[in-house]
Amino acid sequence: MSSDLQQLLILSGIVFIIAFFGNLIAFGGRFSNALVTAIITAIAGAVLIYVTEGQEAVTDPRNLQIIGVAAGAVFLADLVANLVSFSNRFLSALTTAIVFAAVAAAILFGVLSV
Repeated sequence: MSSDLQQLLILSGIVFIIAFFGNLIAFGGRFSNALVTAIITAIAGAVLIYVTEGQEAVTDPRNLQIIGVAAGAVFLADLVANLVSFSNRFLSALTTAIVFAAVAAAILFGVLSV
């Protein structure tokens, strides 16, 4: 298995976990659910950067941009997933991870360009 594919699967697993927790917190509406999931993603990204690189790295504009793009991507993936599958928390989180993986794979393997 290629390194890119392994990283994609790991990221998709992380997105699933974050989306599931977002669903546990706010499962009232599709938009609010996606927004909470994006906020959790941003917080998790900031904490990860803080733990691995230190306090100064969190305010670095490049890292803030990465956090913003990740939160935006998860928001869009979760919103699309919520429109497709909003029957229960687990299926919604799983659909979010699948949508995220499909778009990320298309970008990674050159089908889509950013």
